[in-house]
Amino acid sequence: MTKTRVVHLTSVHHPFDNRIFQKMCRSLAKKDFEVYLIAAAHDDSEIDGVKIVAIKKWPNRILRMSLSPIELLWKALKLKASIYHFHDPELIPVGIALRLLGKRVVYDVHEDYVSSISQKAYLYPLIPLNPRNA
Repeated sequence: MTKTRVVHLTSVHHPFDNRIFQKMCRSLAKKDFEVYLIAAAHDDSEIDGVKIVAIKKWPNRILRMSLSPIELLWKALKLKASIYHFHDPELIPVGIALRLLGKRVVYDVHEDYVSSISQKAYLYPLIPLNPRNA
C-alpha cells in the first residue's frame, strides 16, 4: 500500500515553524503519511520523517512575493502529491493554479490578517481596514 503524499507550502514561515512543522508535518509523518514541506531553507533535508524541500530565501518582501510562488508551484507539481496544504495568503494564486490542475488543496489561515495588516506600516496605508467593518 502506498503512503498518501502531503505537501505543505510556505513562503513566509520558517521551515521549523511550531504550527506547520512541529504540529502538522511531524504529526502526519508519525501517522505514516509521506510528508514534504516546501519552505525557504538553505538545503533540502529530512527531519523526523518530514522531507524539507528548500526554496530560495529572498532578501526583501517584493522579491519573495513575486518569485517564491513560481518556485513553490514548480516544486509542488514535481512532487505529485495527493494533498497540497498552503499557509500564506500570498500563495492563494498557487492554490488556485493547483486547484485548476485538479489537485486537492487546503488553505490554512492561522493569523488574524485584519489585525495584522492594520499593524504593518508598509501595508496599512494601501489597504485601510476597519476590523469592525471586516
